[in-house]
Amino acid sequence: MDSIATVSLARPPAELARELGESFSRWGFAVVCDHGLPAELVQRAWRLTENFFALPEAAKRAYHVPSSGGARGYTPFGIERAKGAALHDLKEFWHIGRSLPPGDPLEAYMPPNLWPHELPEFRQTFEALYRAFETAGAGVLRAIALHPGLAGGWFDP
Repeated sequence: MDSIATVSLARPPAELARELGESFSRWGFAVVCDHGLPAELVQRAWRLTENFFALPEAAKRAYHVPSSGGARGYTPFGIERAKGAALHDLKEFWHIGRSLPPGDPLEAYMPPNLWPHELPEFRQTFEALYRAFETAGAGVLRAIALHPGLAGGWFDP
């Protein structure tokens, strides 16, 4: 293998496992295609992302939770710093995680998501996108498990 693998999640499981395993062993990552994320959903998410970051600074900062370490909501420009770095990163970002049902045992570890009220489609779009990423990720994890000979569902729990 001379280049980073571009692997299709639509490949037969054994082939996907071999290609991912080889790329991970050599490069530490792989490019994934045929991931099943609907193009319209991705385009809508990009549009909403652009709309959010175009909001006035005061509106965006209303979603900043300083004590969260950027785990949910908005992190302003110049706040985050890579471990051991002297300078702050030159970016701002929005972070979400899995939306949990009330009473889920993971609530103790995963704070609730924040949603900008200025963009009514934001929550629905990003929850759908998150679910699509989870589905694609589950396919990658199945292949990763198969590579060293584990059962395909080894990571499911």
